[in-house]
Amino acid sequence: METLMSISQPEVEKGKPVPSKNHSLAQGNTYFHLRDKYGNIFRFAIAPTMLLAENQETPDIAIYDQLEFTPGRDEFPVARIPLGVIEILSTAYFLEDFLARSQIYFDSGIQSYWLVIPDLTTIYVFSAPHEFEVFFKKETLVDAKLGIELELGAIFS
Repeated sequence: METLMSISQPEVEKGKPVPSKNHSLAQGNTYFHLRDKYGNIFRFAIAPTMLLAENQETPDIAIYDQLEFTPGRDEFPVARIPLGVIEILSTAYFLEDFLARSQIYFDSGIQSYWLVIPDLTTIYVFSAPHEFEVFFKKETLVDAKLGIELELGAIFS
């Protein structure tokens, strides 16, 4: 079953699966709560599913210090590297896939990488490759690098 998100040509070429229900809900809830608390006028630009020029990766959510909406001057892929990226573990992938991708993101210059695991209602927040903190369903996620605090109860509901 396809979600409302469109699948970009690079995703099709990579064989990236269409997100599942839990993946889509976790992505939507995370995006909504981040944008509600930290988005645009408050602190960050929060952008779902964008192709990044630097590494040809497509994170589920990208966090930028700023990202301007430019009618008539769109950008694909996006040249700027985000401050942080959030990815949701899909049933079609293995944990090793995401750990390898986190290295690619850190090599590109991101400061923070979140791995959301819906089936365990858990988010791993990486501050560097192999350096992470784990936050569970009813805890408050704290990303010290980006200065973000987020109640996880709202993400996994």
